[in-house]
Amino acid sequence: MPYQLKSASFENMKGASAKIEQSYLEAVAWDDGCAVDSVRNEYIIPFLVKLLTRERKPTILDIGTGTGYIPRSVDTMLTYRPHWTLVDTEPNRILVAEQRLPSDMQCTCLIGDIARIAGSGRTFDAVLLTFTLLETRDAEVMLDWAIQSLSEDGVLVVVIPDVWRDALAAAQIDPSVPHRLLDEAIDMRKIDKFTGSSYPFFALRTETLISTVLKFACVLENLLAVGCQNEVTCPPAVPRS
Repeated sequence: MPYQLKSASFENMKGASAKIEQSYLEAVAWDDGCAVDSVRNEYIIPFLVKLLTRERKPTILDIGTGTGYIPRSVDTMLTYRPHWTLVDTEPNRILVAEQRLPSDMQCTCLIGDIARIAGSGRTFDAVLLTFTLLETRDAEVMLDWAIQSLSEDGVLVVVIPDVWRDALAAAQIDPSVPHRLLDEAIDMRKIDKFTGSSYPFFALRTETLISTVLKFACVLENLLAVGCQNEVTCPPAVPRS
């Protein structure tokens, strides 16, 4: 089962192995980078604030939360106090999330696999997948788990970038990439702009995402394309029927 991490269990990072310490420092750098990222701060966070203010969902699950930057930023702007559950597979990201939570934010931080949460029968009024599908080889399975975690009238919010820009850039080296993207999700490793580390990037077409969501008997309530310097496309608010 996913388990809860308390910051007190990590008195400091000085005695940790070099690998763990580096992972922690990367998590800190990533969170600091989010604070100056225009995509998150000018588009995604304001959208979520508007959506949750309207819907007033009392329980929210953020899958692949990283360091929890988006949830805690959204929470500070809401006029009501929901309870958040933040889940990630990386302990040091969750550690940073706990360390930086506002004192009045109602939140549970978990390390673990969302599949086990979905299998537990626990449900949430809103489930967020902000960029999480980029690092998921099988988006259909992840979406299935997310939808299993929704309450009967729950709302699923999915945020993904427009991958065609990356595909066309990759085509300079491998001309087959755009053609393959028409038929499948493509693994294109990228360098994280905040940490400089390599990470898996599974290019997923928006049309593929929509068809997958609809297959799970959901209703597509809204499709929002956001144009900015990084050409991010955000298809959010997919509620369960």
